[in-house]
Amino acid sequence: MPSLRLPAALLATFLPSAYFFLHVHQHRDSHGQERRIIDLGNLVRTYLLAGILGTSLSMLIQSILSYLIALLSFRNNATVMEYLTESMKKSDVNDQVRTTRRREMSRNPRYWLFILLFCFLGPGLIEEGTKYLAIVFAVGRDHQLHLSKNGVADAPAAGKFYLYLFTGCTAGLAFATFENVAFFVGAALSSRESGEQNNPTEIQTQPHPGDDPLSLLSVLERVLIATPGHTMAGALIGMNLLTRGSSRRLVPTIDVWEVLRDPVLLHGLWDFWLLAVSAWEGNVGWQHPRTKSTICVALLGVIGVQVILASLLWDKLSQY
Repeated sequence: MPSLRLPAALLATFLPSAYFFLHVHQHRDSHGQERRIIDLGNLVRTYLLAGILGTSLSMLIQSILSYLIALLSFRNNATVMEYLTESMKKSDVNDQVRTTRRREMSRNPRYWLFILLFCFLGPGLIEEGTKYLAIVFAVGRDHQLHLSKNGVADAPAAGKFYLYLFTGCTAGLAFATFENVAFFVGAALSSRESGEQNNPTEIQTQPHPGDDPLSLLSVLERVLIATPGHTMAGALIGMNLLTRGSSRRLVPTIDVWEVLRDPVLLHGLWDFWLLAVSAWEGNVGWQHPRTKSTICVALLGVIGVQVILASLLWDKLSQY
């Protein structure tokens, strides 16, 4: 599987965003005046806010949270640091001692408790909560713009539908895109540092395609699988917020937890499933599956979560 250069990986990760904003622009131009309440500038601000600030804060909070959850799970600071340090390293099949130690660590029940708690409280709650805040801010900003232009804060019903849907998609897409950017840039810097430290006379083994974060396989996985997942989760939060603020009689009122519940639980399940598959192969942290059986298990879990998420979103959209 060929390895891509950093600019190619970044181009690939921004392509869905370019397509989305082109679609929004075409949508606004091809409909009547009533549906032109979606301010493209506000969506761009939401994209940058959720992407740059939201992703950065989420990563910072999750790094602190991971230590606290690990401390709660292992009850020993030395063990915590060993697990956290090892989880950030790549596996090395040529180092038998380290491979054996990683397998022992992955079989520890406390490690499974750690990844269970972290996946639902970290990527699940923190990342989806970040999208929620970005959507709330963007919708509030749009109401202010609509009030200044038209004298009323609320848009027509059809316009509100597209406002919440597109704003949710924007927040989710932004988070996925800039998360990928951080991943690819970090991988490129790490690869450069390791390349400078390696002895050129040493025999280098051929890495597994999934072990290279800039391989075509890794880029396609993040762009074609992770990005739609984040985007659908953001859209679902947006539609749940629309339901929460709806005045329709047949639409039940929901609270904040109900707005976030499904995206949080599905996101947590997604991450836990992948880390569990990785641990089953004897790894600490995320390592790409190597055998056909574990690859199939990982794909089935991810596809299953995507299908559930898509069905929930479709059910919500069908109400309008």
